[in-house]
Amino acid sequence: MQAERLMNTFFDLVKIDSPSRKEAGVAHYCQHVLEDLGFTVCFDASNEQTGSETGNLVAWLAPKGVVATEAASENSPLLNGFESAPIVFTAHMDCVQPCGGVEPEVVKDSTLSDKGLLVRSKGETVLGSDDKAGVASILEAARCIVESGAPHKGIVIVFTVCEEIGCLGAKYLDQELFDYAQGQKEGIRRKPEPDGVWYLMEQMHVSKEECLYIGDSEVDAATGRNAGLKTIGVLWGFRD
Repeated sequence: MQAERLMNTFFDLVKIDSPSRKEAGVAHYCQHVLEDLGFTVCFDASNEQTGSETGNLVAWLAPKGVVATEAASENSPLLNGFESAPIVFTAHMDCVQPCGGVEPEVVKDSTLSDKGLLVRSKGETVLGSDDKAGVASILEAARCIVESGAPHKGIVIVFTVCEEIGCLGAKYLDQELFDYAQGQKEGIRRKPEPDGVWYLMEQMHVSKEECLYIGDSEVDAATGRNAGLKTIGVLWGFRD
């Protein structure tokens, strides 16, 4: 990881205004970065349902150094040629208001960071780390994987729209691109109950040992534990 590059990417992203339904600027920025790395990038038609000026961004990179014997899924055109399920990264591109004209700044504050540095909004706006810290981290991970030349089983990246107003991008994500996409479903208890996780595992025919639960809140941490899965909590997102 190149820390300075990661920070510069984050600063670039937070300076792009992207309230819900106005995510095109962030989407185009990400598109250019990913295409330069060799990803194929497309946008689904979710904007017809969400009212956003852009669809969800979906990008994929073919496996490297791995022999693709058969598709990982007969249902997903994204995964044709993948020997097994690729690693998937996802984040959302919109921010809560007020997020226009963000001016990020780095200040010294030893009480809040073990390195004594804190990134914050200079003005009266939010910083936008939910979820542009996630977007920047995913772009940096993609850069590092490609630049390393290391073999991998393929990468899929999904950046959604309208998360802050009801996860609309995820709700209307073009499911034909994926094996399975699931939002809130009637008859399945909400988090932290594990019902939704178990339902997805059943639909995808995977075991607990094959899953990793990633979340951004104490509710997600409890959900992962209740489902009996290895769980990772990120430091940005819903309650950063």
